[in-house]
Amino acid sequence: MRPRYYKQRDQIRCGQIAIFNALKWAGGFVLTAKQALPCLDVLCEYIKPEGIPHRPLDRALRFAGRGYFDVRRVYTPKLKEIEKHLRAGGAIIINFRWKGLVAGEMKDSRHYVLVTDTSPGGKYFGVVNYQTDDPVYHRIHRNAFKSDLLRFRQPPFKGWFLTRTSGEKSPPKK
Repeated sequence: MRPRYYKQRDQIRCGQIAIFNALKWAGGFVLTAKQALPCLDVLCEYIKPEGIPHRPLDRALRFAGRGYFDVRRVYTPKLKEIEKHLRAGGAIIINFRWKGLVAGEMKDSRHYVLVTDTSPGGKYFGVVNYQTDDPVYHRIHRNAFKSDLLRFRQPPFKGWFLTRTSGEKSPPKK
């Protein structure tokens, strides 16, 4: 059964939402979004209105997910790598990046999504928080997903490959 994922309710917290939903995907998170998001804001060094850069997201993801999932960061992941990881039962946080006009200025923009599965025939990908006006869990056709991977691939394009662990929290590193 698919977890009840949390929908992004603003335009700038997609990174925290991706981490929160990754914890739900791993099956070990019991806090509500109201309790968890302020903690994730601190872990991610959340600064309005830019959202989260890669390094703070990476640190927060590894810290929050310890004991629930292992994280492997992949630069410029290929569609075949993504499919293989999803078929093995993993999930992936992908960072789509692009340049666009914001208040009349050309700025870097980014959006983090959680990709949780692929259909048996590989025709669709299950994506959480794809766009803020979509349902929280959205099935995206393979061609549209591939097009997004190519179109929103501003360097440095990254994917964080998540693999569930046994579920027991490991002690913090000293």
